[in-house]
Amino acid sequence: MIKSIVNTISTRFFTAVFNFLILLLTANYLGPEGRGQISLLLSTLTIVLLFSSFVGGNSLIFLSPRKPTTELLIISYLWAIIISLVCYLTLYISNAFPKIFCLHISVLALMLSINTIHTSLLIGKEKIKAANFINLFQVIGHFFLLAFCFLYLNRLHFSTFIYSLYLTYGLSCLIGLYFLFPLISIKFSFAFRGTLIMALTIGTIAQLANIFQFLNYRLDVYLLDRFDSIANLGIYSSSVSIAEAALLFGSSFALVQFSRIANSSNTDESRILTIKLTRYSTLLTLIAYLPLFVFPDEFYTFLLGKDFHQVKQVLFALFPGIFFLGSSVTISHFFAGIGNYKMNALASFIGLIISFCLGILFIPDYGFIAAAWISSISYSASTCVLVIGFIKNSNTKLKELFPKFEDLSFLQKSILNVRHKRNS
Repeated sequence: MIKSIVNTISTRFFTAVFNFLILLLTANYLGPEGRGQISLLLSTLTIVLLFSSFVGGNSLIFLSPRKPTTELLIISYLWAIIISLVCYLTLYISNAFPKIFCLHISVLALMLSINTIHTSLLIGKEKIKAANFINLFQVIGHFFLLAFCFLYLNRLHFSTFIYSLYLTYGLSCLIGLYFLFPLISIKFSFAFRGTLIMALTIGTIAQLANIFQFLNYRLDVYLLDRFDSIANLGIYSSSVSIAEAALLFGSSFALVQFSRIANSSNTDESRILTIKLTRYSTLLTLIAYLPLFVFPDEFYTFLLGKDFHQVKQVLFALFPGIFFLGSSVTISHFFAGIGNYKMNALASFIGLIISFCLGILFIPDYGFIAAAWISSISYSASTCVLVIGFIKNSNTKLKELFPKFEDLSFLQKSILNVRHKRNS
């Protein structure tokens, strides 16, 4: 498991690096307005993905060890196509975007859904390296394609970002099929109805939690678009991207943890694993975030442009929330791994109510700085719900979740051991 965690952390680290490079490219060549458009596009794609993942997301990870891969692929592909068609019709009728962008969003959402299907199946089969490779290729390919278009072809348009997604998503889909091909069998049962019902039953509860979580995390994007300027939305979304890089350790632990717990029937072993990873994640999130306070405002304006001079204020306001998210991500994946999605849904729903109420009250007058503080309050509340639920459900004491000095020593030894094995 240590190797999988190290591989995942390495992948998430390079993914964060290249996402940051994409942020630099788009901020400098498209400006705050372009960053705001990108934020709206990616948020809308994520909303469509959430509905597609009723069948093609976490339910696949849970069902992958229990059902034939071919059956799961077929039902999840069909579901993704249906959701993409519904997405196109909804956007077209509502006039939420120009007509051409409705088609772009729908097709990109389908491609993103297929990529998620592939990686979910691979994670369910504990093929973590293959899933990591797909995710890493996607962001690296996107960066180099954008750099080529911006720097060499001088195509400094928002549409360039869209067309670059087409190519990277498409290639990622093919790579995913390559990794899944050995798992695909021509001989399979035609019990699609039973598999679909099972996937929907599991996926509906799981996705309700994810929908609440997404709205909790990204409601501020739409509120800022409604009550503030697209440029300020671009500044805020860029700051959030920087802040969320500190979550790479917790999300890496959680990915491997989820795969391990979903394939295990030992509840006590899962509990102990979650306690350890929660302490490690809390410690590393804090260590990763603190350097962001050291850099002066000039550092961020040098990287992103003169219009981004308020980034550090946003990062300061987001710190409590990111810290609590880093502490709770492994706990939420514990509940997901044992199939108890109701607790995650409850935590996200409470956070969403807080985000909505405070957002309506304060964002119209105080803008994106208020949005950052509201996010921190919301994330902290959701974390408290998850921690209380974990303590009650697993008979764990609160003090067991607090990092200890020996945790830092263990992490240091683990890194040295991995380096030693690689060099030997």
